[in-house]
Amino acid sequence: MSDGSQTWRERLLDYNKEAPANRLHLLPAYQLYADKAYQGLVRKFGNAQVFILSAGWGLIPADFLTPDYDITFSQAKKVPAHCRRKKCRWKKWDDDYKDTCLLPDDGDSTIFLGGQDYLPLFYQLTKKLKGTKKVFFNTKSDPDRRLGPGFCTERFQTNRRTNWHYDCAQMLIDGQIGL
Repeated sequence: MSDGSQTWRERLLDYNKEAPANRLHLLPAYQLYADKAYQGLVRKFGNAQVFILSAGWGLIPADFLTPDYDITFSQAKKVPAHCRRKKCRWKKWDDDYKDTCLLPDDGDSTIFLGGQDYLPLFYQLTKKLKGTKKVFFNTKSDPDRRLGPGFCTERFQTNRRTNWHYDCAQMLIDGQIGL
């Protein structure tokens, strides 16, 4: 709770409803990330088509006004313990984040570019949405059997182990990967 009546999540959702004012000068979610892939995806596909899977907030539009934060699922990133969400199991989501999914349930296809630590959250937030969810992965085992109906997988071939999804995003931007 941020105060006696609302959670921080509720306050941020309300803040985004009055976004033109942006009195706190929050940045759109995609601008909080240093890698150029985020800006490239927004330039290529537009704010309405790009969503950020945030360990702090859930699945939010690229232009969602967001405070600077440092919460991660990644085991590779060196952060203080309070900044790392515990690794969640696929079928049982047992933390207190109450992640939001602002991706519209309109039947459009969705593409997931992200590390394996984020895939269970993506699954939990999108499993009931209409439309195919295409998951690019770069692990030894294909996550297909864990995902089930509505999901399809494609291995992204690269020798890069950390942040490989940035290369995948660039290939998507350049049209080298088909939608």
